Amino acid sequence: MEYLIKCPICEYSSKKSANVIRHLESKHKANSTHIDEFRRRLASSRAHELRGIRAWTCGLCGTTIPSKLGLERHIYRRHRMEYATREGKSLLMRKAYAEQPIEESLVLPQATTARPNMRRTTGCVACPVEYCQYLFQTRANLAEHFTEHHYLGSQLEKHSFASEAEFQTWLQEKDEQTCTAWKKRSSRDIGGRIVMYRLCRHEGLFKSSGTTSTNGKPCPAFLNVLTNELTGKVDVIGYYEHFGHHKDHRYRFLNDQETAIIFELADAGYSNPEIVKECMKYGETSRLSFLSCQDLSYLIKRRKKLREYEENWRSVHHDHTY
Repeated sequence: MEYLIKCPICEYSSKKSANVIRHLESKHKANSTHIDEFRRRLASSRAHELRGIRAWTCGLCGTTIPSKLGLERHIYRRHRMEYATREGKSLLMRKAYAEQPIEESLVLPQATTARPNMRRTTGCVACPVEYCQYLFQTRANLAEHFTEHHYLGSQLEKHSFASEAEFQTWLQEKDEQTCTAWKKRSSRDIGGRIVMYRLCRHEGLFKSSGTTSTNGKPCPAFLNVLTNELTGKVDVIGYYEHFGHHKDHRYRFLNDQETAIIFELADAGYSNPEIVKECMKYGETSRLSFLSCQDLSYLIKRRKKLREYEENWRSVHHDHTY
């Protein structure tokens, strides 16, 4: 059975919530408050129509989530300070409450003659969820599929930044919050604009010994970065929900901020074991708390080689000036 999402004002309907939101904004001049209310009603409708249950509402911010598992993910992602400083997840979950059944559902069943598990015949990116046999042309299409069918309530990230530095600041914070690491898939130049495509570094069943995947199943997480070489503006579209592998900060790359903290301790005269001990104070939500002496040896050797390269370059450049 397939489902359509209807406009709460008129008879318009679509398979994708993003289309209905665009319709509300263009045809009914809906503002952000109206869109938030639509999303809340849609989450309640999906929970009722697709699962026969009530949706959950976060007691801290009022966001409606179709499932209890989704609520737990929301609390951890959006309310990490409360999660860490109060009595823990159990207290926050008690603050949540189940939505009452809605009077009119925004999710309408659509009759179809196709088999529910029919595999789509186009595309090379397969949905990794067991028994879901959809195929897609791109990772972005796969991510949209997850927002509609598997991780209800999640959505794609779309942002614009005035500079590369502003983008990198956001990226490091977002990656740390979501325990995400990327690998570069490809890049290309489109008339003065550089597009870089990144995929989840740990997709597949992740093993701690490197980046090895034990199967070919894709993770829906992706990040497409468009940089304008003339203006420096950076546009980003991505998805930060993961599937098919463990999320553990010990497997995440050290970012520039974390590396700077390590080098600051090293320059202050701390030994490798002392640096490891100091970094353990950052807690399990930080990559620093999983720092090893082997990591430190690698970082220090890399910095030493970089400094030697810079000195050699300056020496050669200085000789050529005379």
